Amino acid sequence: MVTKLIFLTLLLSLIAIINGDQALINKVCNNEVVEKDYCHLCFNSHPNTRQQDTHGLAGTSIYCTRQQANDLSGLFKKYDFVTCRHHLHNVAHSVHSAYKSWKKRRYGDVIRSLIEADENYLLCSNELRGKYVPKKVDAAMTRLDNFILNADAIVTSIGNTVVTL
Repeated sequence: MVTKLIFLTLLLSLIAIINGDQALINKVCNNEVVEKDYCHLCFNSHPNTRQQDTHGLAGTSIYCTRQQANDLSGLFKKYDFVTCRHHLHNVAHSVHSAYKSWKKRRYGDVIRSLIEADENYLLCSNELRGKYVPKKVDAAMTRLDNFILNADAIVTSIGNTVVTL
């Protein structure tokens, strides 16, 4: 009887932890980001997000952005968008800098790096305006833009929390 009671208590605690973490993910994706579908896409593609606090979720969001920038840069090698490819390289570099700053909990530097990444994204996007862009590239560009904006929003919310404490 005591064993069953201990087991039941542990099981209910585990369920509360899992639900709590999912609740945090939902709070982050529903309240603090530009595009919640891309937020969930990122977090659902990384199984460890359910064990992360807000700082960890911000890191995962930055990681998704970095991964998307690298994937898109590779995809652009197939097309003749030389200047845009250069801007995407700068996006990847800026996001990598953001990730390094995130590890040190330097949220202001993270935000500056993500703004720089978004500015380079926009330069690339402007170069593509009026040109034929394959659907695969267009979809990848949209994902990258939303990942950048989501990462910035999540990190900004953490930075604001840290400042107000």
